[in-house]
Amino acid sequence: MEHKYKQAIAVGYTVTEENNEIEDVHLIVPSLERSVSYRSANRGKDSNKLPVCGAVANFIAKNTEALDEFMFVGFLLSDFLKRVGLGCAKAGVYFPPDLWLPAPHYGVSGRARVDIDLHPILFSSEHFSDSQMLSYLGGQFSGEDKKSFDKLVKGWEPLQDAERDGKLSFLLGSMFRVWG
Repeated sequence: MEHKYKQAIAVGYTVTEENNEIEDVHLIVPSLERSVSYRSANRGKDSNKLPVCGAVANFIAKNTEALDEFMFVGFLLSDFLKRVGLGCAKAGVYFPPDLWLPAPHYGVSGRARVDIDLHPILFSSEHFSDSQMLSYLGGQFSGEDKKSFDKLVKGWEPLQDAERDGKLSFLLGSMFRVWG
């Protein structure tokens, strides 16, 4: 039986301390069976590569048709999208304004897009502390997923490791059945 994935992109990212710009990004796109990482350390001025924000915009633009209507799943997504948009504007790389300007989300196809920001789920609960919430969510997994979740959240702080955040976003998205 073939499993149909919804069109979603799990996002993990970090920002630089010195100028508060996007530093590293990790994207997981189950429907494309791909994950990509863009690191600023590999994209210096002498590298002939797009800056991280430009690489993210380019990846999304190249896959827009295959993804059609898609959503982002991750932590502090409006912040991420705003930073990517501003970074692209600064670098002169086109990133559709409807993806990053604060307004009702309408994707590049013009259809409404609903993103899933995991940050409030983990850090804004009145009933659980952050560690209690992580423990509670971890109890929803079993087997290899439980082992992966426990390894990802051990000593975890958001926005410190793009790949780790991307993988955690993907795992939590699977718990919420974002992927199908």
